[in-house]
Amino acid sequence: MLAHELLIRLAALLGVLCAVLVLERAFPRRAQRLSWRCWLADLGLVVIASLLVRLLAPATAVGAALIAEKPGA
Repeated sequence: MLAHELLIRLAALLGVLCAVLVLERAFPRRAQRLSWRCWLADLGLVVIASLLVRLLAPATAVGAALIAEKPGA
């Protein structure tokens, strides 16, 4: 299961994005003008956030372990 974690996450993300895109087209809350720019920006934020979590979460865990390892902490 863990060997396919990235594929599972990507499939879930794409599934949710497709569902939101269909719902946004079917029930617009306002007139659509250049919505692809908004989608592109949103996808960029998702990529940046994912990379930051992948980099910072392990570093935070190691830092917490080092602090907990000190006597008297």
